Amino acid sequence: MNNIEDLTRVSEVSPLEAYEMLKSDNKAVLLDVRSKMEFDYVGHPTGAINVPWQNPPDWQLNLDFLDQVR
Repeated sequence: MNNIEDLTRVSEVSPLEAYEMLKSDNKAVLLDVRSKMEFDYVGHPTGAINVPWQNPPDWQLNLDFLDQVR
């Protein structure tokens, strides 16, 4: 990923695939890209790291996303 436009090309994995990846690779991290509000109030898996890729209330792309996940 080199720029913010690349954020629209995100792959998805199933919960089971994510679990297997986390279990098999000790360097793997679970990045939760939902809003902080969703992360805090809906809940999140133990150990998940929250970096929203959109910012409420207008849900604009988080232009600092790449810097925040590096």
